[in-house]
Amino acid sequence: EQRKDYLFIQASGIRNNFSQVIIGTIKLSQLAEKFKATHIMADYRDVSFNVPLTEAFNLVKLYELKVSTFQKIVLSTIVNHADLEIAKFWESICKKRGFNNAVFLNIEEAESWLLKQKTMSL
Repeated sequence: EQRKDYLFIQASGIRNNFSQVIIGTIKLSQLAEKFKATHIMADYRDVSFNVPLTEAFNLVKLYELKVSTFQKIVLSTIVNHADLEIAKFWESICKKRGFNNAVFLNIEEAESWLLKQKTMSL
């Protein structure tokens, strides 16, 4: 959904392996390119990530090597409490690698952060 200041993406389902995570990543990247989005809010509260923590590191490596879209966007991600550990680990790796991504449990906080990032980039 294209909103006034950002692209809103909502996902659902279970990610049981890295291939499923990659498919979601590619879809997000394609939507970012299609809508020429620089700021994205991704709602993953209805997604369960049943993958090891190491896959978070592998995902960021994928951004660096194959999915250049992630270097151009600001990504605010909302997750459920059960997946907070892997999401926060992913966030920390992203920040160390220069990506502007943040993880939240609350949609209002996620939107507030994203809008602040948009204001700072103007």
